[in-house]
Amino acid sequence: MLESQAAKLRPAYETLIESILAQSGVHFDESTWKMLIEKLGHYVWVMTGTDNRDAAFFFGQSRGKGVLDKMLAPLKKSGKKIIGISDDYRVYRAVEQFLAHALCWAHPNRKLRDLAESKTLPSVTKAHCAKVYRQFNTLYQKVNELWAANVSDEQRSKQRKVLEARFTTIAKPHSKDPPELATYKDSLRTNKAAYFVCLQYPNIPPDNNKAERSLRHLVIKRKACFGSKTQKGADVLSVLYSVLLSLHWRNPSDYFAEYDKLLQLAG
Repeated sequence: MLESQAAKLRPAYETLIESILAQSGVHFDESTWKMLIEKLGHYVWVMTGTDNRDAAFFFGQSRGKGVLDKMLAPLKKSGKKIIGISDDYRVYRAVEQFLAHALCWAHPNRKLRDLAESKTLPSVTKAHCAKVYRQFNTLYQKVNELWAANVSDEQRSKQRKVLEARFTTIAKPHSKDPPELATYKDSLRTNKAAYFVCLQYPNIPPDNNKAERSLRHLVIKRKACFGSKTQKGADVLSVLYSVLLSLHWRNPSDYFAEYDKLLQLAG
């Protein structure tokens, strides 16, 4: 029954993907998803646009760049480029279809916070990590404020340069940096430009929280069902969850009627 429903909704799923890729920016993320019989890809990926809550899921995938290429395949035909928004996982680097790549501020902020709250670091080192975290957290808040502010492009550019200078100062190596902090700072310095894409293009947020929130429903399902048995079942879930959840987010009070309309159109 589920396979039959997914077959009917396949066109709606493909249209959903194209619609997401046509938005101002696109969030990407991935999470674990077990395959119980066919030991293939053990991840589920999501992409969701900046303009609405629609999301497309890809179950039973690996964590390699080939999956991202498959997700972005419609752009190769059109030649269109998008602004990608993600964490700093390496597969998102140097993507041909990205006009620009915006990195999430929330991820390094959480890493620095966890380091500042470490129970294993010596007190002096922990105090130093806490200081770096406070500085970065304050900067993150300033970036959020500027992103939401109604200011001219000239003012935004001027203030962005000030924030970029503070970013550079925070990311400088220090003799008190433990190895973990030194690694985080190295990554910040390398990817500095990507953290400020959110202040250069309209409607591009400073975090990737939207993609993470889209995956929460699947994390709950994963705990209950333990994953998919086969790739066929994973493909069915990709279609059903993408279409159903997107319809629900558009109209929570009457999404099932919209779902029935799609089935009726499919015949």
